[in-house]
Amino acid sequence: MRNTFDNLKDFYGYVLPLAAFFILISTAVTNTFLVIAAFIGFVICVSKREYLVLYEKKILLLCIILFFVLLISYLYTAASNLDVILSLKKYIKFIYIPFIYYYIKEYKNENLVIKYFIYGSTFILFLSYLKYFNVFDFNMLYEITSYIQFNYTKYNIIETKSVIFQNYIISGVVISFLCFINLIIGIKKKNIANYLISLFAFVYIIYMNDSRTSYIIISLLSFIVFYKYFFKRKFIFYIAPILVASIIIYSPFSENLTKRISVTTQDVVKIFNQDFDSSSGMRYGWILCGIKNVVDKPFTGYGVGSYKKSLSNCFDVKEANLDKEFITNNPHNEFISLSTQLGLGGLFLYILFLYHLYVNSKNNTLAQGIFIIVLVSSIFNSAIYDNILGLFIVLLISITHQLSVGYSMSIKKLYNN
Repeated sequence: MRNTFDNLKDFYGYVLPLAAFFILISTAVTNTFLVIAAFIGFVICVSKREYLVLYEKKILLLCIILFFVLLISYLYTAASNLDVILSLKKYIKFIYIPFIYYYIKEYKNENLVIKYFIYGSTFILFLSYLKYFNVFDFNMLYEITSYIQFNYTKYNIIETKSVIFQNYIISGVVISFLCFINLIIGIKKKNIANYLISLFAFVYIIYMNDSRTSYIIISLLSFIVFYKYFFKRKFIFYIAPILVASIIIYSPFSENLTKRISVTTQDVVKIFNQDFDSSSGMRYGWILCGIKNVVDKPFTGYGVGSYKKSLSNCFDVKEANLDKEFITNNPHNEFISLSTQLGLGGLFLYILFLYHLYVNSKNNTLAQGIFIIVLVSSIFNSAIYDNILGLFIVLLISITHQLSVGYSMSIKKLYNN
């Protein structure tokens, strides 16, 4: 009986690593393992009565407060019960963070999680290259996975040249982190395999993925690495701009960048003509509505799940040349989303959460990278509200903020678990 319990306990230590492995493969599997890990953390915390752990770091306490305030706002929300439930299911990821943080503290398996993340994401990166260069017919794979419901693949994923199971935004963010962490490990361990994975991930972001969010993230993450490890070698700062300029001018990235600038320019012209039927146009419209919502309800907001409802008072959809996709609870901006639901108080809590995320990341290169990912994703996407992006952020925050409790995210220990 004792052996069975010990074996089960050992298996529990692999729950979160498995979630990390499937992050780009299956949303359902990742979500399932993350929920199990959070539940394990909750059970252990209650059984040991170590409740102080849940707010030993301010980011953990703020996560709990944010979700609690969302629950309270149900009392006055303008949203339907269905939208309330859907929004609470999205934002329950705030509660995952403290309990998964505790789970990692208990099992001390943060390095194993990173290892499994690298395995799973590198596998998808490899498949992305096969798809991009038409080495393998992925239509057959999508037919098989649709039958066994291994992962839900929309047509815009199937028809995209370089993404496998997740959309290009999620793939770009995750692969950017894969590039970042392998570059750091490569520098620390002098491991050629990590350098190669980082290089292929970087090429994927720059040449094969069309996510503007990823361009920003990979640029900022690269700057952190150069500043951290090469700042004393000042010649790098003379060579780097030349290399970047060469990449932009003399490579396919030049065409990709020109195309992106052209599309953005066209979107801006449309916006000036009150035509919001574009990616940039819809985001601009969502921001305008979010600002109006704060002006109308500055103290309480409209309540949990209410952004979709508030849009009906903001735009004449037909006049703005917008279709049904505009009417959504996801404004692709976490600041707009939370300020509409909770007012300026909720916005302040989230900014405070980001501030402490930044403060806690000092002297921790990986945590600094996570702060950048969360901040940029909060500006250009709904970082926590989004399903798989939110789960990925939960995973990263829970891992990298173990430093002050004695289980540091030490690169030197990677692969030793």
